[in-house]
Amino acid sequence: MTKIDTLSVTSNIARDLLQSSGVFTHERLVVWEYVSNGLDYVDPGVHPVVQVKIEQKCKKIICADNGRGMGISDLQNFFTMHGKNLDRQERKSVRGFFGTGKSAAFGIAGTMRVTTVKDNKRSIVELRKDDIKAAEDSGSPIPLTILASEEPCTLQNGTTIEIENIHLKHIDQKSVIDYIERHLSQWGKDGTVFVNNHECQVKEPPLRDEHIFLPSGDSKDALGDTKLFVRTSTIPLDKDLQGISIFSNGVLYETTLAGSEGKDLSNYIFGSIEIPSLADEGDSKIPAFDLSRRMQLNKKNPLVQKIHAFIGIHVEEVRKKLVKEEKERRKTELAEKLQTEADKIAELINKDFADYREKLEDQEAKVAGSTDKRKFITKATNTEEDLLTEGGNISAAIDHLVGGPAEGDTASPPTEEGERDNDVEPRKGASLVEADDGPKKAKESRGKRQHTNRAGGFNVEFREAGEDEARAEYESETRTIYINLAHPQLQAALVGTTVEDVKFRRLAYEVAFSEYAIGLVHELNAINYYYDIEDAIYEVRETLNRVSRAAAPLYAAQ
Repeated sequence: MTKIDTLSVTSNIARDLLQSSGVFTHERLVVWEYVSNGLDYVDPGVHPVVQVKIEQKCKKIICADNGRGMGISDLQNFFTMHGKNLDRQERKSVRGFFGTGKSAAFGIAGTMRVTTVKDNKRSIVELRKDDIKAAEDSGSPIPLTILASEEPCTLQNGTTIEIENIHLKHIDQKSVIDYIERHLSQWGKDGTVFVNNHECQVKEPPLRDEHIFLPSGDSKDALGDTKLFVRTSTIPLDKDLQGISIFSNGVLYETTLAGSEGKDLSNYIFGSIEIPSLADEGDSKIPAFDLSRRMQLNKKNPLVQKIHAFIGIHVEEVRKKLVKEEKERRKTELAEKLQTEADKIAELINKDFADYREKLEDQEAKVAGSTDKRKFITKATNTEEDLLTEGGNISAAIDHLVGGPAEGDTASPPTEEGERDNDVEPRKGASLVEADDGPKKAKESRGKRQHTNRAGGFNVEFREAGEDEARAEYESETRTIYINLAHPQLQAALVGTTVEDVKFRRLAYEVAFSEYAIGLVHELNAINYYYDIEDAIYEVRETLNRVSRAAAPLYAAQ
């Protein structure tokens, strides 16, 4: 037997790369990875422009930028697993840390081709998932196919990433656009991004009010001279916009509600804070961040703990103020009348939704293995084991959450004052949570966290979202349609009349039906139900036809 005198730590590079790609499970995450690189790495004085082309039929995505480009040696560093970011070593404010973005494409696709130009020299390299898997089995280095190596050219500097053999049933262009626009609002840097023919715009949530908090004492010693901006929106925000964005030297590290996730009206809160010293925490004994793009800081890091504590106290302060104001608003006579109309609209919509579910159930029964439809039916009919449903024998309290916990977080328990989400009077269709002394009964949840969406149907609510906002907004998290009373069209319909007037009611129904049709398609598209955009357009038209027929008596002579 041969004696082994030394041992060493080794790594399967291919397996590392495939595991890193597991973070990028959606097209929007993949595209943003390369868009952000194109915005970050540009020559001095160059306005960054990134063009994203989504080719549905051939399942391909192209991201082209006018950045500084790469030579062969730069490409070698780009394809080095966990290699140090050279810009960061030079103390430049950039998003990347260890270059893990190279693996992003393989979360959804089988081939990545990089064409890059630097100083009038063009290089092209290609990497295939099949080659990565083969290298994983053998433990050998991953072969890169070099199609061109610093060939002379007259092209401008820039890099084009081609992502081919995408295995998604449908590339969701809208989700890509929405994701880019949300992140551009937090980016804090200049840049232009196109997705096909759409120019992405920076979208700031409609501002209701703003609160500024300064750290003091121990918090100031840890965080420095900084300001926490806690803002509230006039409309509920999607997950990607909720919470306080934590920056360091202009780079976004995390967006968090710091313990208020899932609490009532927390999805109206957003804001920012800049912590310069956070950027240096990557090399500490307990790093503040890891190699992934999860955009979550390490809660075991001492500085992160202090940041979260400071944010959490003040977010909760602002949230409780919102809850109190909402409670007062709901007591008004006008609010009660509006909710009565909203409930009537919801009743019509949910009758259509129930009929539509039955149609899907019939289809699912005829087509074996239709898992996509089954997912949608399961979500819609409230059969998941972790949902509390009315009618059991556990004391329960109304939980009228407008938005659920942010991804990766869990809902916080009731406060010592007993204030959970009962401070606001419940709306029709509210979910139930276990409580010591509740007015309703609920079935056991088998120990799992409750969902906050109204899984049995759609909600309708009226809100003053602002005259520049859309007539209505659909929130998928709770399946709620918010009708904007401040929109000029609805304002005009209310002039000289009341909410019970048929003129206003007709318009409110029309607005809600349109948003419902879009919302229904949104829900189905989320499970890749449609193979072609024409199917979705047809579904919107058919849904509008069904619900408008059901509401025909409202348009009869009064």
